[in-house]
Amino acid sequence: MLTLIGATTENPSFEVIAALLSRCRVLRLKALDNDDIYTIIQRALADEERGLVDRKIEMEDEAMKYLASVAGGDARVALNTLEVTATTTQRGDDGIIRLSVEAVEAAMQHKAVTGTMMPYPRCTKAFVIPIPMGHYTGWRG
Repeated sequence: MLTLIGATTENPSFEVIAALLSRCRVLRLKALDNDDIYTIIQRALADEERGLVDRKIEMEDEAMKYLASVAGGDARVALNTLEVTATTTQRGDDGIIRLSVEAVEAAMQHKAVTGTMMPYPRCTKAFVIPIPMGHYTGWRG
């Protein structure tokens, strides 16, 4: 018996060859809703064994809601961003790291927007950014 475990953001019906797909069990993971992500963030801040309690972090409620909304239903994105935000935010005079919406924005490297964040569509010329040929050749001119 051979066990293959894989993950993809693409639709396996189109991206995996039919011979392999016919011998696989494909599990579809659904995105978590914002309330679930919010709860995961709270737990990460409060869990003494595996969480961030020892870092002495306080996170604004609005920042938790914002992070939950921009995580795209993916707890990994939320937790990684939370860790980056906590790592890159300076401690206050009292030794506490206070996380705000602005700190989360800086960690994610984009501004808060209203509505749902959509991933870039696949194979769309609108998102192609031309790069000068010198970039590829190492030419500096």
